Amino acid sequence: MTSAELPDDIVTLKGIALREYQRAEQEHQRAELFKFRLEKLTRRYFGQSSEKSQAPSGQQLLFALPQPEATAPVPPAMAGDTPQPKRHGGGRKKLPPELVRHRIEYTVPEDERRCSCLLRRSDAAV
Repeated sequence: MTSAELPDDIVTLKGIALREYQRAEQEHQRAELFKFRLEKLTRRYFGQSSEKSQAPSGQQLLFALPQPEATAPVPPAMAGDTPQPKRHGGGRKKLPPELVRHRIEYTVPEDERRCSCLLRRSDAAV
């Protein structure tokens, strides 16, 4: 719309401005709704399993508490004040010591030490 097409009456101009404001407000609310739905779906599909809620309504997100402001930093604890928790190692269990072990080494003849690329196997490992 150009300035030549706009009416000169102030009441009509105020009506046009009010309609545009209401339309912009509706678009803003619609965008916020889509943003909320996107965050909810993202949390549902990609969030940790501990974040999955029991209630499917999602009402808890409507009344979320504001995040607290940055607080004063807590001084670090002195070394030795808190004992380190015992770490449980992962991986394979060690074999029992009573298990009999025999080391067997095989010597491959020189003519069989070549791979398909015609390098010596000892050279190919490097």
